[in-house]
Amino acid sequence: MNLCTNAYHAMRDTGGTLKVGLLPFQLGAETSSPHPALQPGNYMVMTVSDTGSGIPADVLPRIFDPFFTTHESAGGTGLGLSTILGIVNGWRGAIDVYTLPGEGTEFEILIPSAPKAP
Repeated sequence: MNLCTNAYHAMRDTGGTLKVGLLPFQLGAETSSPHPALQPGNYMVMTVSDTGSGIPADVLPRIFDPFFTTHESAGGTGLGLSTILGIVNGWRGAIDVYTLPGEGTEFEILIPSAPKAP
């Protein structure tokens, strides 16, 4: 929900497109991953992308910091992305951010799939 709210804020003045997706993904031992701590196995990949303003390069390194916000006037607490990161880490997953200022942002979250029930 927080990622969609952030996307709304990024597009509120100009409009745009918000996309949410969920796909299975298998990470093999030979698969190259930017997250070496991820164990090989089955994952679900959730993507949330927007065609909004993007994240400026000087802001990007801080987006997961607790209490960091660029939305003071909108009442943001700066806890949304840090909470998401904590949840993803707690589930032994990973999160990536791809952004281009003026073109949009995509968050990609990998979470291990639950084992199939017998």
